[in-house]
Amino acid sequence: MSKTSFKQDLDNIKDKWLLLSIGALLAAGLLTFIIVFSRTPGIKEFFIFKDLFNKALVIHVDLSQLYWFLAIGLFLTFKYLDNLEFISKFTFKIALASLLGLIISAFIPSTAILNNYIPVIDNLLFFLSLSVYLTIIVVSATYSFIQNQNIIQEKTDVFKSLLTSYNLILIIAFLNFVPALNVIKHQNVTLEFYEIFFWGFGHILQFAYVVLMVTAWLLILKKSKVRFALSDNALKIFSFFYVIIALYAIIVFANARIPVEMYKAHYTRHMIYGSSFLPIVFMFFLAFSLFDKKFYTKDRENRALLNCLIGSVILFAYGGYLGNNITVSNTVIPAHYHGSTVAVTIALIAITYLFLPKVGGGKINSRMAVWQPVIYATGQIIHITGLAISGGYGALRKTPDSIHGFSAKFWMGVMGMGGLITMIAGLMFLIICYKSITSPKRGKNG
Repeated sequence: MSKTSFKQDLDNIKDKWLLLSIGALLAAGLLTFIIVFSRTPGIKEFFIFKDLFNKALVIHVDLSQLYWFLAIGLFLTFKYLDNLEFISKFTFKIALASLLGLIISAFIPSTAILNNYIPVIDNLLFFLSLSVYLTIIVVSATYSFIQNQNIIQEKTDVFKSLLTSYNLILIIAFLNFVPALNVIKHQNVTLEFYEIFFWGFGHILQFAYVVLMVTAWLLILKKSKVRFALSDNALKIFSFFYVIIALYAIIVFANARIPVEMYKAHYTRHMIYGSSFLPIVFMFFLAFSLFDKKFYTKDRENRALLNCLIGSVILFAYGGYLGNNITVSNTVIPAHYHGSTVAVTIALIAITYLFLPKVGGGKINSRMAVWQPVIYATGQIIHITGLAISGGYGALRKTPDSIHGFSAKFWMGVMGMGGLITMIAGLMFLIICYKSITSPKRGKNG
């Protein structure tokens, strides 16, 4: 069989939204080199791109938290929900242009603003690119819900219910811009404008990401034919209740004149007590699956997926543990959310491994695919452990030059080692996807 060009191989992939999500994660991963090496003692002094730390951090966070997660969400939405073919095709090229525009915006002279959830770069191209992508998300979520409203009916497929819940939570997240703007207006917020503007939206967005993670966990169990004690109908009810929990945050509509501190505390408490509900329920019933003889088979394809499941669950639990130990604004905070959000990332890597062969790629069942999530999770555990402990020695978040004393430097060095391992695992993911996309025989080894 003659070799084809990589462009032709890409053309063979039937669903371009999956490719967009992979591209976003690849770009975010490349920026990790700048971020990690800019903070690692012994390397940062000689690293030529350290002045790009802030902008690289902004684009990395937005690509990995918005573009990667939400593109996978769009892929699953368009795959499982009905009557969305037109909007899927119409919005793809616009989303791709938005992704490229966001990356290019980092090289325009401007200021990086490191607010939480959605950090920004203060130039027109960045805001235009971000606004276009978020518009695609809210329009797709609203239209998909209008077309698919049977969220908890007994005959509704569990994945349709989960993804309808996901899109409902996205709509709720966008509604939270209204109280944010009211607080900004009535409290005359200026210095913290973007922090407050994205605060409620960003908090509720985490609920949507959790639904994507749980959807991935369930897909893994069903693909691996592992017994799961929680019925589909019960999970649909729990996911609907999770939507109600997410909706509760919008209670701040009733009091737009509350102080900024109370506004931020409201969403923080809401996420602490509400966002873990669905995954904790899922993990409780998942514990019974560990006794299933089929839980860890010799099939490489299933083992790769199950390793993603295990790594995701461990990181989500570890990230939650670190979150409960936050007392001041130091590196324990990024350690917490890196644990929680990379738990989502590993779950969505499983989505890629599961669906890439189904949309035209080669089967993903290599030894590298089996080990990649193990190395990724291990590297990330080392990374966030170094971050968290260095916070106890005074290392500040978002400030690479705040490291003083041997202990802080040692644990930031551990952080750097974990980050390097994670980057190696990210490179492995890229290689695995590349082999699947360029496989000369569709459905064979990836």
